[in-house]
Amino acid sequence: MPSVDLEDMVHMLHGELTSALASTSTFYDAPMVEISSIKVRMGQHPDSTNAQNLNLDTRRYPLAKDGWQLEVIYDAKSDKNRKSLEQFKQTGVPSINAYNYLSQLAVRYLKLANNKLQQALTKSGIKTLAELSEAKPQQLSQVTGIPITILRNLQASARLSISDPNVFVPEELLQQTLSQFLDNFPKLNDADYDYYSWNNLEVIFEWVQQLELCLSPSLIKVTTFKKLLEQ
Repeated sequence: MPSVDLEDMVHMLHGELTSALASTSTFYDAPMVEISSIKVRMGQHPDSTNAQNLNLDTRRYPLAKDGWQLEVIYDAKSDKNRKSLEQFKQTGVPSINAYNYLSQLAVRYLKLANNKLQQALTKSGIKTLAELSEAKPQQLSQVTGIPITILRNLQASARLSISDPNVFVPEELLQQTLSQFLDNFPKLNDADYDYYSWNNLEVIFEWVQQLELCLSPSLIKVTTFKKLLEQ
């Protein structure tokens, strides 16, 4: 691993901590809990040979050859650090909203499903993606006329379909269908977006790719983000 200096590590710690604080404030709102400061202590023992360690350049910091320890106290209340948090503020519609729509889809909308599969599952009381994803192995083994390996693959597809990527979908995308977004994304230029927004779009693209893998093409073609995320 390349050597890093003290300034590199402070920047790394600052970036990681601001991301963690932003995630905490966004996803885990707890009115009775307030983060005032975080203390981080890190270092390296001189006898350590772990290649994954952060190694200070001993030519620049000669004392580091005998081992080193760094303690950083991050003040979450400072104006400077609060401004850093603002760049991580997430806007848009949370992807978790899609669970309401996807979980209630009929099993027939899975790409691997057919009429025979749907009828067999319906007879066993499994009609939706949520019911299929939550079915116990014993319940699947009681489905007649379908090999258990196919049922397991179908269940894995259902679980992947309703999994949440934990991302926010920009309002500008809501009118696009999933198919349109998949076609348009490769044409976008990352220079038109800031670092966070571009990474956010990449996560959305990977999520929609998963849906394309699991769900029927006709559904991907007509479903908009607005329909997918409405509550």
